[in-house]
Amino acid sequence: MTTRTGEELKIYYCEKLGKDFGEYFFEIYSQTVWLFVEWEQYKKLFTDEKTVEILNKTAKSYFALQQRIQFNNVVLNVAKLLDNVKVVRYENLTYLRLASYIKDENFRSVIEDDLVLLKGEREAIKNLRDNLLAHNGLECILSEGMKADAFSAVTLGKVDTILNLIESVFQKVYSHYFHAYISFNDTLFKFGAGNLIYMLKNGLRLEKIRRENPDYDPSFWKEN
Repeated sequence: MTTRTGEELKIYYCEKLGKDFGEYFFEIYSQTVWLFVEWEQYKKLFTDEKTVEILNKTAKSYFALQQRIQFNNVVLNVAKLLDNVKVVRYENLTYLRLASYIKDENFRSVIEDDLVLLKGEREAIKNLRDNLLAHNGLECILSEGMKADAFSAVTLGKVDTILNLIESVFQKVYSHYFHAYISFNDTLFKFGAGNLIYMLKNGLRLEKIRRENPDYDPSFWKEN
């Protein structure tokens, strides 16, 4: 397997797809990869009951804040990738622009159909972004019911569904032009949530030993 730097990958895409499509495809790929990493890290930390118990025992308030920040950031990034091609006079980097680069009419039609599905799934995300995350929509802010509905509509399942559709579209295009599959698995993201959970578990074990053994000497763990 060949490992390329970001710049080398961009050049490779431009060679295969042409300059305009290649530059667009590199950016949409880069943002998609990091979105998947971010979401997988979020799920590792905040969707497992035993893990949440560990977080609550160590720094409950901090991790509650971190959970909110990470979830909102995922919503914002999904919304950006599924934004309209143009808002007022500004052009956007978005999946909805993808089909315009495809010259093969039959394949373009397939992708256009997939993008219609994506566009249909984005409404809850877009509503939350527009009214509460990127802007303070007055009507929504002042209505507890509307505010609660906006947040409750964007469930873990909803985000998973949208990301699965995004991955499906990307893989179809990648396979069509590069005759290969690309992984969005975050196992290559070292020293992430899994390592944090491991260290917190060990910290809790040491704290338990300290509390149960008054003569325990913690000096080994002190900084020099």
